[in-house]
Amino acid sequence: MLARIHSSERNANNSIT
Repeated sequence: MLARIHSSERNANNSIT
């Protein structure tokens, strides 16, 4: 579960870039 949340946060950061 934690890994999934981390992946989502990383994806959001990549989207902003």
